[in-house]
Amino acid sequence: MALFATPTILRGQSGVNDGHGKVWMQLRPTMGLSWNATAQACPQDGVTPCVGLAAGRNVGDWVWATDAQVLQLFSYYEPAMATNRSVSGFQYFFTGQTFLSAFQPTFSSCQTYSCGAYGAGWTASKDDTGLPIFGSVSWGNTPVSISGSFGVGPPVSADEAQNERGVWLWRATGPGVFAYDDAGYTTSPNGGVAVANVLANDWIAAAPATTANVMMSQVSSTSAGVSLNVVSGSVNVAAITYAGTYSLVYRICDMANASNCDDA
Repeated sequence: MALFATPTILRGQSGVNDGHGKVWMQLRPTMGLSWNATAQACPQDGVTPCVGLAAGRNVGDWVWATDAQVLQLFSYYEPAMATNRSVSGFQYFFTGQTFLSAFQPTFSSCQTYSCGAYGAGWTASKDDTGLPIFGSVSWGNTPVSISGSFGVGPPVSADEAQNERGVWLWRATGPGVFAYDDAGYTTSPNGGVAVANVLANDWIAAAPATTANVMMSQVSSTSAGVSLNVVSGSVNVAAITYAGTYSLVYRICDMANASNCDDA
């Protein structure tokens, strides 16, 4: 008998926690990107994080998943994907539905007698001919049939951009401590809270970072008026701070091991 845990939608976190050390970005924020546009910001090794923007989309700190990593993700929902690159048929309807309830579909429709949903994203991998491949999941039903599918491929042009296709991106959640960058703003000269809680997208040992499991400290700030509240995790801007762009560096450390830290 095989036992497996289905990943769940996160609350207060940016993506879907696969329960195996990764949190995955939803596909919708990257819909319409081509493979080449993504490659301008993201390495293709499945390890090194992206830097900056991909055609205006913020992908910094996310890792572009290889086809093998996407297949592994699929296998957490549909065990048949542990030994296949693609499957389809009525027996995959329910696991396809489960996947696309955690990951928001990039396309869905429902008519009087039929419904269906589809989610697709570029992988960082190419086939033997040098063409990039994407991974997708779908389900559909009619009054007399049900069907689902999981798979990677077929290869298509690296310049192709479709509104029904995003990019498979992930961040590490553990083991260890992982702090990820935040961005925010407030009005000048009134000041206020620019970021409600820097811990909202941070992780420790595959669990969301909280004030109960990590210690926060401010490392530096490019303005005396921009500071971190180490109790709540908020980034605050003092009144009369000049309008501009400022950077604050903070550190989180494992409550149980103060030498296990990360900065963002």
